[in-house]
Amino acid sequence: MDENADGTSVRWELFTSHVLDGNPLGDPVTRRLPVLLPPGYDADSDRRYPVIYGLTGYTGRGEMLLHVRPWNLDLPARLERLYASGMPPAIVVLPDCFTRFGGSQYVNASATGRYEEYLTQELVPFIDGRYRTIPDRSGRGVFGKSSGGYGSLIMGMHHADLFGAIACHSGDSAFDLCFQPDFPKTANAINAAGGL
Repeated sequence: MDENADGTSVRWELFTSHVLDGNPLGDPVTRRLPVLLPPGYDADSDRRYPVIYGLTGYTGRGEMLLHVRPWNLDLPARLERLYASGMPPAIVVLPDCFTRFGGSQYVNASATGRYEEYLTQELVPFIDGRYRTIPDRSGRGVFGKSSGGYGSLIMGMHHADLFGAIACHSGDSAFDLCFQPDFPKTANAINAAGGL
């Protein structure tokens, strides 16, 4: 466990998925799962906390939100600011849904694997069983940026029974419309080059 000077701690879980077993890309089924615990979590053994799942953008892994970058705060430092300004303490979970292609869009797909089920059927029950959470939708939210924003919208639309709050920042929710015009151009370029 790593601890921030202000009291936020990071617990590192190693989680093995059953739904990702046999995924078509051969991506790992055992992944590191950082769980950020709020200040005072260990001191008050009766208190239950809301859980927020943080979804990264394309080519991201959850643990990347813990890294310090120039001119930016890492997620624990941002949480400390929010707690100091009055945000109630929460458990924050940072899943790894990276694939060999760079990401999963947090959906079930025959090309990458069942990442929507990984989040909803495996990680949510795992966290609720291991930590002192508020184990219903009123105590569970999800946020994300870019592809993670799209994932948070998917979680909210498909799993309103699990997530009572969602936040999407710059979600790439129209990616199918963005790329669709490129398909004929790509097909023509392949044909002009002699085909596949």
